[in-house]
Amino acid sequence: MVLIIKAAVLIFGALSFQITSGERVRTLTHLLSIWNRWDGPQYLLIARHGYGVTGTQRSRYGR
Repeated sequence: MVLIIKAAVLIFGALSFQITSGERVRTLTHLLSIWNRWDGPQYLLIARHGYGVTGTQRSRYGR
């Protein structure tokens, strides 16, 4: 079930990319690069520096 949901999200992302950018997703590599474009850099930033609790990155509800 989890794999079906992941596949559905990936397909939805590919369709959204095609609609918004006007490009076609032709290869598996291109399909997976969509994740790197949208989410990958943010995950790497969090892995390197953690969550910021001061400055402009601070949540207005947090301390």
